[in-house]
Amino acid sequence: PWNALSFTIYRALASVAASLFGFSGGAADAVFGLTGGAVAAIVLTPFDVAKTRLMTQPKPEPGAPLQYEGTFGTIAKVARDEGPGALMAGVLPRVLYLAPLASIVFAVYARVIRALLAAKGLSL
Repeated sequence: PWNALSFTIYRALASVAASLFGFSGGAADAVFGLTGGAVAAIVLTPFDVAKTRLMTQPKPEPGAPLQYEGTFGTIAKVARDEGPGALMAGVLPRVLYLAPLASIVFAVYARVIRALLAAKGLSL
């Protein structure tokens, strides 16, 4: 999910910036990648919290219910029992890791695409 969302945000920002302001390539791709990676990390953090809770919950006693069931059920239970802020646990390290990663990946991606198109005599 993070890859798809960060790429979608990156492409949307790159398209809008290119058409409205003529920004493209190099630093622009890095900034748009950074932004896409950061926004995707923030938006998806509650789902990451739910996944972690589901994966690490203790095995219940025989006949007892699980503490967490399903992604949305887990999100609702965490928000109800611990407050909505608990769904954003770990957001800062997640953003600090994923935003620079996306910046590098998308800047390199854009550079490679441009080089391949140039080799065929095409451009974006």
